Amino acid sequence: MMMIIKILKNLLVLFSVLVIQVSIVPNIPALSGILNFALVVIIFMAVSYDYNVGIIYAVIIGLVLEMYSTLPYGFILLALIGTLVMVNFVSTRILTNKSFYSLVGQILLATLFYGIIIFLYKVIYTSGASQVFVAIEQQGLKSIYNLLWRVVANIMTVTIIFFLFHFSSKRFKAVYIDTTKA
Repeated sequence: MMMIIKILKNLLVLFSVLVIQVSIVPNIPALSGILNFALVVIIFMAVSYDYNVGIIYAVIIGLVLEMYSTLPYGFILLALIGTLVMVNFVSTRILTNKSFYSLVGQILLATLFYGIIIFLYKVIYTSGASQVFVAIEQQGLKSIYNLLWRVVANIMTVTIIFFLFHFSSKRFKAVYIDTTKA
């Protein structure tokens, strides 16, 4: 019975994330094309619960978001999983705790990595291999500006999610390392 409740909770979260990403975010003018709610939730789930839960969320959300994308089928899924692998690598090799600051840093890295992957694919796909550097020069400044706004929007979103989660769970409680003892 507990397993069924757990599956239903995860399905509700997945459905909610997809509804917000596909239906609500594009209809808010200030956030349209900037906020990537699905990426934020996938990284948050991978950090707060488990990496495997993040992979499952990335696969399901990625497959559904492929239906709404103009990119070739499978590219968003690969970008989400690649971003999640990079965040997991940083999380396990460099970061030591699950704090708000490490979560913000991981969202920053994930947003930059995901944005660069999508930007490079679009530049190569639209301009061809011979004109890549010209296309990067033409589209680069606008894309950097948009990427900075994406970082701000994603960090603000994960801040809201973190504090909602923090006050309702014990997973993100402050843990300090005492360095004053000899």
